[in-house]
Amino acid sequence: MARGATLFNLMARRYSRAPIADMASYEKKLAITRKYLTPESEVFEFGCGTGSTALLHAPYVKHIHGTDYATKMIEIANEKRAEAGVQNATFAVDNIDTLEISEARYDAILGLNILHLLENVDNALQKVHTLLKPGGYFISSSVCMTRPPGVFRFILPVMGFLQIFPRIESMNEEQLLDKFRRAGFTLEEQWNPDGEIKVVFLVARKPV
Repeated sequence: MARGATLFNLMARRYSRAPIADMASYEKKLAITRKYLTPESEVFEFGCGTGSTALLHAPYVKHIHGTDYATKMIEIANEKRAEAGVQNATFAVDNIDTLEISEARYDAILGLNILHLLENVDNALQKVHTLLKPGGYFISSSVCMTRPPGVFRFILPVMGFLQIFPRIESMNEEQLLDKFRRAGFTLEEQWNPDGEIKVVFLVARKPV
């Protein structure tokens, strides 16, 4: 089982019921994302959690497929999809770190609040680049910090060592942007929401 999956499975129900902490920022991210979606878009989201964001984007695309390595998260995502009667969204258990990639097939890929939790960010970016059609967009939101704030700088390393919580990639904003450039992306749009923790919301494009 992937590092942190047990914790995310245990917290899945509570997570699905929790209100969004910063609704204004969340709605802005939705609005920016939809600028790059069309009714013909084939979309993939990895680290989709309980599927809330994917289901909100579903009316604007042809199809959206979400994956997460936490089985309970996907179970809830499928429940939400069924309750909402959404026909053009699918969810499955999978992990971008071990995902078997094929030819370019997606017009847009979403990786929201996930890159900094991955075992190998560079490898994930290369997979995303391969999966995108030429001219396709990768839309991401990532935490950028060289060390956790406050008490978390002591707690998170222990939880990571015990494999209770994913290891958090230590990187600043420029290091993140450099990873995107080295993976072959051009950076189209960037936004930094206000908050104690540095978050970088990016729209990157695979050149034609």
